[in-house]
Amino acid sequence: MPILKYDKIQPHDMLQNSSQQNSDGYSYWYEKGHWVEQFCYKKNNCAIVAINLLSYFKHQLEILFIITIFLIISASLTFAISCRMYKSYMVLGRQLKRGLNMRQVECVYQPIFSMKNNYLEGCEVLCRWRNEDGEQISPDLFIGEIEKNGQSRLLTKIVLKKAVAELTHAGIFGQIRTAINTFPDDIASNHINKLIDNEVPSDKHHTITIEVTEKEIDDLDSVVKNIDSLQRQHVKFAIDDFGTGYSNFQHLAELGVDYLKIDQSFVRRIEPDSLRGQLVNNMVKIAHTLQLKTVAEGVEKQEQFDLLKKMGVDFSQGYLHAKPMPIEEFSDYVKGHIKPF
Repeated sequence: MPILKYDKIQPHDMLQNSSQQNSDGYSYWYEKGHWVEQFCYKKNNCAIVAINLLSYFKHQLEILFIITIFLIISASLTFAISCRMYKSYMVLGRQLKRGLNMRQVECVYQPIFSMKNNYLEGCEVLCRWRNEDGEQISPDLFIGEIEKNGQSRLLTKIVLKKAVAELTHAGIFGQIRTAINTFPDDIASNHINKLIDNEVPSDKHHTITIEVTEKEIDDLDSVVKNIDSLQRQHVKFAIDDFGTGYSNFQHLAELGVDYLKIDQSFVRRIEPDSLRGQLVNNMVKIAHTLQLKTVAEGVEKQEQFDLLKKMGVDFSQGYLHAKPMPIEEFSDYVKGHIKPF
């Protein structure tokens, strides 16, 4: 803040221009582009301060300019993020209603290995969806919208039909076990039973595993009934992502499934004496008590594989073996690992 030299501004008692003065000796006035303040603590002993207003406001304008630019950039970023979020979450549901079809839904396949002999046991079919801009969207982002839109049965039908067609064309279908993800409603409504009957030859039923997401099941009696019906046709069932949802071991006993898939959140950073290690060990023991096979998801390191195998886990799935692959890559991968089913 610039201070005017004393020789440019005279003390107030020598000036003839107008000013405001208090009885305590303090006065202020405007003169020659400066704001002046004076305080006299004795008759001829005064202190005076002058502010160059033009310089002051010029300095303030520089600060204001910087703040303005910052606000413009922040507003632009906020607008861009808001538009992206709107596109991702608000428009997503509408695009799904228009674009949930065989062309926009893509299947990828992740191998599942036997821990006992390291044979390729099967694969899990995972789906991806491409929006109207051609962007590939992962299930974590669109599955919730699928359920809100009431499109879960349609998605299950598309994935099952596409997987059977792709695996058959590649000469793989029926040679390894194929796991398909479904929703509880698919089973409760008998929808999956009809799909299996229509899309899977009866001599291949024994190679199909239906994975049920571990969510709250509203109509447990219907789910149990339809699971039993398909099991009599040699179709297997698995509880997916066990430990992250509503299921408990009593629930498992009631459902009568064949496999328990241990969620990757338990497998990640698992150690022998860690809480995760103890939880997984207990899961495996109780699962085997219920005569269920166990599958560990998200196995990425050999140390994890060895520890899980020691605990008695039956099957392993994760990046240690392979990432999810499109059918062309998976077909080549299977040729080097396949065994008679």
